[in-house]
Parts: sequence; structure tokens; C-alpha cells
Amino acid sequence: MADYYPLIAGAIAGLLKSTPEARRLLYARVRAALLAELHRTKHPDTVGHRLALESAIRKVEAESLRRALAATPHRSWRAQTRVAVSVRPNAARRARRNYATACVRPRTAEAI
Repeated sequence: MADYYPLIAGAIAGLLKSTPEARRLLYARVRAALLAELHRTKHPDTVGHRLALESAIRKVEAESLRRALAATPHRSWRAQTRVAVSVRPNAARRARRNYATACVRPRTAEAI
């Protein structure tokens, strides 16, 4: 399986300004180019390559978020949460749902 992380990280490093919007546009172009290449060559593991690409994109985004938070140490917890939620919009919803189900779930004798 191809490792797309160096490709994506190098492309992000080459951007004049690494804003979230510029990165999103770059990811869309890379996704389209990968799909076109996989369809052109009739590659049998299209899904595996797409998952590898998405994994590399998540890793690059996590690093970008980490750098942004490190560059502004005086941000409040709420502001950091907003940044994290903008990168992963369903994360807050999932966290609330998991917390709610953990609070509602009845305890069993084994759990105590």
C-alpha cells in the first residue's frame, strides 16, 4: 500500500499560506487525482488506497492543529475546542452521545 503522508505533507509545506481552506482545496485536488489514476489503471484495491490517503490527510490535519495550538498558548479551552470541532465536526456530537449513554447505562454486578 502506498504511503501518501510524505506526498501530502510536502504539498502542504509548499503552500504559501497553510490555511484550512487552502488545505481543503489541496485535499480535494489530491483526492480527485488519485481517483482518476486508480480508475485509469483499473487498480483492484481502490478502497485501500483511498483509506490510506484519508489516513494521511487526518495525520497532516492533526499536526496542523497541534502547531496552531502550540503557536497560540493563551487560547482558552473553549477556543481550542472550537478549532478541534471544526476539523472533526462529529467529534463533539460523538463525545456527548458516549457520555450520555455512559450516564444512562445501568450498572451490573460485574461493573461494580
